[in-house]
Amino acid sequence: MDGLKQFLNATTQQALKVRVGGYLDKETDEAQLIERLKARYGIEQVYRFDIGKNCDGFSPLIRELLNYVDMGELAVSKLDEYPDNHYRMLKKKLSELYGVHPDWFLLGTGLDAIIDLVARAFLVDGDHYLLPVPNFNLYEEYASRLGAIAVQVQLKEEDQYRWTADTTTALIAQLAAGPRLLWISNPVNPTGQLIPQEELLPLLDAAKKQGCCVVVDEAYGEYTDQDDRVVSCARYAGEYPNLMVLRTFSKIYGLPSIRVGYLICSSADIRTGLQVYCPYFPVTWFSLYLAQMAFVDQDYVNDSRRINRMRRDTLQEGFRGMSVFRCLSSDTNTLMVRHAGLTGSKLSDAFASHGILTADLGNMTGLNGRGYHRITVRNEADNTYLLNVCRELHSDY
Repeated sequence: MDGLKQFLNATTQQALKVRVGGYLDKETDEAQLIERLKARYGIEQVYRFDIGKNCDGFSPLIRELLNYVDMGELAVSKLDEYPDNHYRMLKKKLSELYGVHPDWFLLGTGLDAIIDLVARAFLVDGDHYLLPVPNFNLYEEYASRLGAIAVQVQLKEEDQYRWTADTTTALIAQLAAGPRLLWISNPVNPTGQLIPQEELLPLLDAAKKQGCCVVVDEAYGEYTDQDDRVVSCARYAGEYPNLMVLRTFSKIYGLPSIRVGYLICSSADIRTGLQVYCPYFPVTWFSLYLAQMAFVDQDYVNDSRRINRMRRDTLQEGFRGMSVFRCLSSDTNTLMVRHAGLTGSKLSDAFASHGILTADLGNMTGLNGRGYHRITVRNEADNTYLLNVCRELHSDY
């Protein structure tokens, strides 16, 4: 350090002190991590079960179009132009899918940027916010940077960390204290479990009456949609102007590199407030181009959902055949598992020695020290390899 931290403002100095446990770490150089694993264990391949994206990648339509279109010429024609920051075409397509007004959409540089926007627009030092846990750790991290205080409601291990009627009741009771925000992921990250909308509606009613804004992060929502319709809280956005629904192109669309996420909210006041902290050009023309192409191929989304369901069910059955492992039910492309005889860190080491990377949840709020790992469903061959390694670990205990 060079001794100049004193020049940073108080909010930034507060943010530097924040350490929220989770499976994301900006300081980790993943390329170096993989090379170290290969060198340490003498392995040639590393299996990325730690990243919750579509492991089959993006739509083949994108590859076909990129091969067909002269991208070099197209890029040169666009490099000296600022990108369109109204995103009319994509918003129009999204509005048709969700059945809401195009103006209700706000695009951002991935959902992490949008989560940061929401935190900065709503929270200041000393504010309280509601957080059912376990949950996506960035809600807590970005809110804590601002000095906001979490009021946590613990999902219970005996319920497999599922959202229950008791969860709804507990959160409604906490609304009376006047929290500024309620953060929900649905399906829940990291459990992958879908919260029934009938459990959320009483909560939305209570939050509206109490003047609390609600964020429903549906990053994995496409995995629980139906082939003929979207199953999203966005359908309630008109009735609840305090509701913000988030989705992304990083998960089932298989495009995390383009960093395109979006928020749906019917309140013009809230959208205007968020725009204060939004860059003028949050999405590049190339990212927008790819997002629009990906959106066209809804058949790929539907196929990915069906294929994932079959692979996930096979993987879950494999784990349930090994008594030493506990595998929670999931509705998405991720599973939460733990080993009865190994701590979370020991299980990480055991997996790593076989070239397997998983998301260790040992430091995550609501799961501290429980030994759980989040595993992403991959293709049949990779999943079979994982189960074979787990059977070795099972036979040792």
